[in-house]
Amino acid sequence: MKLRLMNDVAFHFVFGRESRKYNLLNLLNAILAKTEQTPIQDLTLEEIELKAETLGLKSCRLDIRALTSHNHHINIEVQLLNQGNMEKRSLYYWSKLYTEQLSEGQDYSELHKTIAINILDFPYLTNDKVHSIYRVLETETLTELSDMLEIHFLELPRLNERPYDLDCPLTRWLLFLSDQTSQELKEAILVRDENIRHAYEDLEKLAADKNARRQYELREKAALDYRSSMYTARKEGREEGREEGAHLERIRLVKKMLAGGLGEDFIKETVGLTQAELDEIKRT
Repeated sequence: MKLRLMNDVAFHFVFGRESRKYNLLNLLNAILAKTEQTPIQDLTLEEIELKAETLGLKSCRLDIRALTSHNHHINIEVQLLNQGNMEKRSLYYWSKLYTEQLSEGQDYSELHKTIAINILDFPYLTNDKVHSIYRVLETETLTELSDMLEIHFLELPRLNERPYDLDCPLTRWLLFLSDQTSQELKEAILVRDENIRHAYEDLEKLAADKNARRQYELREKAALDYRSSMYTARKEGREEGREEGAHLERIRLVKKMLAGGLGEDFIKETVGLTQAELDEIKRT
């Protein structure tokens, strides 16, 4: 069974469990090498229990949260589908992770650096960089207000726009994550990088885990249905008017997802609906 690591269930299986946090530690040190003065020595994971029947619920979002030995809070998320809202989405989840650090009565001095990391399986930003890092800067002098906010975008398709630097640990990790990397190149990376080899061995365990394999298949199906619906919407849009065609196909998709037992919060987030819009579709 060939497994795609950018399927967020597979990503969580390899990187999001306490028993395998060494994989996340190695990946984070590669991503944060430009901004962290010293490597992360240890981290604490916020474990998420995933169940197939509730996989689509927003309370079971498949991002990963960690607190590092530097006392930095990190949210890492993988995205297969471009819904055109990644910057707003990332700022929203960054802000939640930042503000949730304080309980009532605590002082602002107790807030710690918070980092959002987005690994995208599609080109998104207007620049052509594989790895973009954003902070809060003064617009003319470019002096930094604070290092408390840091957001990373890693766009896997950009890897193919330049020669590979296999001496760079981050490049090796991103090539390992990408579905577009040839098997020959991945095998060369596994021979070269012991850390990635451990992650690959953990990925292979997913196929033997009945529950994890079921979750993986549900996510693959949801992604396939979404892509199919978007293709149909574009096709109908050319014939009936793009807006009306997309609207009709979205209704069909939502009804199909409801019939398949997917959670309402997952449907709203995936398709981009309000609760009122979802309720209206359910009544039709």
